[in-house]
Amino acid sequence: MTFKKTTICLILLMLVGLLLSPVCFASRGEITDVERHVPESFTSEETTEITLSLTGEKPFVVGIVETIPQGFTFPENDMNVSGSKYFKLDRDTGKISFAVNDENEVTYNVIPSSNAGVSFEGYWADMLFQTPELNVGKESWISVTDPHAVSSAQAPGAASDTEAGDGGTGLWFPLGLIAVIACLIIVYKKYFSGGNKR
Repeated sequence: MTFKKTTICLILLMLVGLLLSPVCFASRGEITDVERHVPESFTSEETTEITLSLTGEKPFVVGIVETIPQGFTFPENDMNVSGSKYFKLDRDTGKISFAVNDENEVTYNVIPSSNAGVSFEGYWADMLFQTPELNVGKESWISVTDPHAVSSAQAPGAASDTEAGDGGTGLWFPLGLIAVIACLIIVYKKYFSGGNKR
């Protein structure tokens, strides 16, 4: 009987150890804002750098899609467009997309034309807070903040909070811990406090 009690206690202690392990407490970062910085004036046909500043806690993974103004172009050589590790260009539509992993700043270069207006448009999504449902991923893109823009409102249907796709996963840890503690109390009362002895 002693061997049985010891085995049950060891199994329960292993479960508690797993729940309290550093893996369970690994934090997920959260991005609070992505802000675009553009020069106050542009010189026609001269390469100009655009900076995107990311504010938030690490670790994070963010997807960003920027659309440059009509009349603007990217440098011909992709190596001259951005020093970012992960980016993709669509020259036909004037779009550039980034996958940003724990970087506070991303830059890319554009070439303005003389008759170009300055109306950049961009959206970002915190990829660590996405859920498998496709509609959540689509709806939780948030506008890039631009201090020079007339409006920095969110995209239509965008989530107002980066945790829109979290799905309440943070609730499972406390519930699991309570269940394991309850099991420990029941086993202790049953086997160690004189109950059900043979």
